[in-house]
Amino acid sequence: MASTPSTVLINQKTARRSRTAMAALDAAKRADQLKDDANRSLHEDRPQEALSLYTKAIGIQPSAVLYANRAAAQMRIGRLQKAIDDANEALKLDKTYAKAYYRKARALCDDKQYDAADRCLDEAFQNLPPNDDYRREKEREALEKLRDLVEQKRDEARGAPTAKHFEFLGELGTGNYSSVYEVARK
Repeated sequence: MASTPSTVLINQKTARRSRTAMAALDAAKRADQLKDDANRSLHEDRPQEALSLYTKAIGIQPSAVLYANRAAAQMRIGRLQKAIDDANEALKLDKTYAKAYYRKARALCDDKQYDAADRCLDEAFQNLPPNDDYRREKEREALEKLRDLVEQKRDEARGAPTAKHFEFLGELGTGNYSSVYEVARK
């Protein structure tokens, strides 16, 4: 059976699409492998190596996860503004990614930008989907704990005493949602 010019053209287009799809799949696999290697490096306290690997993975296939993870590496190195920038890039790609909000707010807090950290957390709670599973609930709890940390750091910066300034002497009683403690200043 002889090929007609239209059959040859269709086969060439199909072959090109297949090569393009295979290249995209290979790129995704390579980016995922780099991410795994970077995660391991960060876990083993090699943030500079992790930063390099995340950057290579972003060059192959940018994602909110990669930018947020690179923000974590930037924070470990002490590059707070770059961590904020990476978290912002992650949020451009996915407005519902809780870890990006967490890392941005944490970097802002560490940089003593407490009002900006509060605004970031407010934005997170507005954009995150409702608690529909255990993971989402844990993400919201982590953001709430971070909000408490921001308040604590703000108070410390203002010179307000915190729990570490007091010695716990005993519990005097409990109410519906709280307890009353006897303390002495250290």
